[in-house]
Amino acid sequence: MDSTKADLLLKNYFDLCLSDDIEPTFAHFIQTSFQSIRPLLISDHVDNFSDWLSSFKRYAQKNGFSKIKKGPALKAWETYVVFKEPRSIKRSHNTANVVEVLESFKLRKQKENCFVFEEYDVGKAMNDFAQQSMISFIKEHNNASRFRDDMNKWLAIHSIIKLNKHVDADLIDVYKSTKVEGLCKSFKKKFVGKPACLSSSIKVEILDLLTEFQDDEDFKKLKSELCKIVCREDGAVSRTIESLSVLVNKMTSKKKDIGEKKTENILEAVWGCIFKVTKDHDPHG
Repeated sequence: MDSTKADLLLKNYFDLCLSDDIEPTFAHFIQTSFQSIRPLLISDHVDNFSDWLSSFKRYAQKNGFSKIKKGPALKAWETYVVFKEPRSIKRSHNTANVVEVLESFKLRKQKENCFVFEEYDVGKAMNDFAQQSMISFIKEHNNASRFRDDMNKWLAIHSIIKLNKHVDADLIDVYKSTKVEGLCKSFKKKFVGKPACLSSSIKVEILDLLTEFQDDEDFKKLKSELCKIVCREDGAVSRTIESLSVLVNKMTSKKKDIGEKKTENILEAVWGCIFKVTKDHDPHG
């Protein structure tokens, strides 16, 4: 473990706890910092966990945190850091009937040549993948991965295909990537419409305002000018500019780290502007 990088990571975490009044626990540290912890791992994961826990306690005591809770740290470590495979479980009443339940499950097949996109039979591909997924579940139910790892298989046996901008890695060998990605774009265009963009003139106007603000740091002036644009424009453009005005209220003169709660507060305020389509519409659902 690189002690210098580890100390910096710990410092950032405890600074965050102090600024956001968060009670530090080793489990919470792992959950918030796992992406930075992974590159610092050595080969023995057990030693890694022990070393990090010792460093965490030592740094906490050194900086005045007298009561430190460990929390469900080992579980967090196995989940977020080392991706430990789940232990095999004893054949309980529930697991004993898994095969029977799966075998009795009736797949709902798509009619071939009915779900076609650019001469590619998506329905047939879905049927094939659903059948493969069911066979895989029956054969390997005792060694099943976490639900999220098998998400596409579970969706497939329920006759659902998940469309993303880019095909998931486990679907590359199942579907023709270019066709499915094209299908995703087609659906998005049909139900959402063409991507809406700010006009170049408004972009330039806003950039000019931000440049002026960078020089004079006049919050009141910036908010006033943004408000003029909000009143002048309408629809999505007006709401988007209004969200910038909200962000101005959340800004501070000096840069500082913020926690999850503060981030949520900022995003909620922005969403409230962007999705407040009418006065009767509740942007929060």
